[in-house]
Amino acid sequence: MERLHYNAACTRYLHDLLVLIHDDMVVVVSPTKQRIRSAVLLSRVRAMDGKARMDAGYILERQPREFKIQRRAVEAALNGKARETMTMLRLQLGELALLDKYSGTSERMTTQEFASAQGD
Repeated sequence: MERLHYNAACTRYLHDLLVLIHDDMVVVVSPTKQRIRSAVLLSRVRAMDGKARMDAGYILERQPREFKIQRRAVEAALNGKARETMTMLRLQLGELALLDKYSGTSERMTTQEFASAQGD
């Protein structure tokens, strides 16, 4: 995503869209972070569309820029398939410690909290 922000064709509209996707759609569900609700998402995209209608430069003018994405570490319970995949990776790579190479916080979520957060 950082490279997309820096792409020569990136406009302010695309910057806003990338931030929306990263911050609100592609998230690890936790007690403090949920994916954006569809009604809120629709409202935000409509606002971006309205801005584009009022200011053609918002969607047309190229404005590539460096953009650093804040990375966060989140702990979550793994389902059976994920545990199996992690075991296979560890066997293939040796006992690899999965360390957060970017500073961040760690959050735990119970299976019940995760299941109840999946609705929308």
